[in-house]
Amino acid sequence: MEELNTLKEKEYYPNKDSNFISVLDWWKAKDDDTEEPIMHYVLECADITLADVKQLSLYDYKCILFQILFALHIAQKEYEFVHNDLHAKNILLMNREKSEYLKICDGDNTWFTSGYVVKITDFGLSRIKLPDSRIIYNKNKPESHIFSQCTDIDSVFSIFDNIQILEDSWWCSEEISRNLKKEKIIQRKKKELQQIRKMVRDFSEVRLLLIQPFFDELKEKKKLF
Repeated sequence: MEELNTLKEKEYYPNKDSNFISVLDWWKAKDDDTEEPIMHYVLECADITLADVKQLSLYDYKCILFQILFALHIAQKEYEFVHNDLHAKNILLMNREKSEYLKICDGDNTWFTSGYVVKITDFGLSRIKLPDSRIIYNKNKPESHIFSQCTDIDSVFSIFDNIQILEDSWWCSEEISRNLKKEKIIQRKKKELQQIRKMVRDFSEVRLLLIQPFFDELKEKKKLF
């Protein structure tokens, strides 16, 4: 958690708010029964988990999915991080004002997401390579010693298979006003999502998923009402 917390101080998150749960405080105390020392952590408090979400607008779907993929991308790049237990209850969502944007940067690319801010948590089975080259992993799961770029990505898309995109969110009146046919708009956007899923099946690097046309909408601040 300490290493992942440093990501919010890097150039990726100009708002100084990352997509990994932050430690607000910690202390050691002895267990009343065994007298053994126990670590206590105070973490950020989220509103819901992704498991509570059954349907989303296309825009909110993109915002949440992008944040998860971006967090995994930079954690892999910086620390060869693998969560190894990424399910819907380990992805927390903090509700922010719709007018507030989380600015996300990687090189020359910048994206803006609004609404829920993703917070990935529960690193008991995780694997990470520290700056001094030590690898930390769960000794009860020896295979987690291996760095795999695909393990968490596969888990993410398994989660999103169970989230329905609201049918009337595939298009907006502004697009129709530009003389774009509704059927063509929907067809194009669904094709873009299918392309992302195909890339996942083909074991593409997560950084390549982020720059696909499906996420182009996030490169500008959306007009929110």
